[in-house]
Amino acid sequence: MRTILTIILVSGMAVISFIQIFAAENDTAIIVSIIILLLYCFIGFFLIKHSVQESKKEEILKRKVREKTEQLKKSRDELEEQAMEFQKSRDVLQTRAAELESWYQMIVQRELEMRNVKKQIKKLLGSDPNSELK
Repeated sequence: MRTILTIILVSGMAVISFIQIFAAENDTAIIVSIIILLLYCFIGFFLIKHSVQESKKEEILKRKVREKTEQLKKSRDELEEQAMEFQKSRDVLQTRAAELESWYQMIVQRELEMRNVKKQIKKLLGSDPNSELK
């Protein structure tokens, strides 16, 4: 859009400068008007060229921004997926840890009960020297 406006403005000013050549009253005014037209056309050409280059750069940057945005969205989705997998793994490990803790408590309780049973057996046997229980 900027490039189109620049072309329209430069063209309009060139037409005005061209018309001034025919409106000049003497040869000096005609030569000055021609020089002004040529300078304006020269400067206008570079202005339009610069505007076109800036528009191309802007389009390239927009495309790169879109590509990077897509890459970031893809990375975000992958990270969310990995986070969900991590959460599932953590839940499985917590469940397994709870099961192991339960087994550990059960085994400790069993050992304590066996210790008490051995003490009771030892008590019941009295001071029998043939006793092998310790």
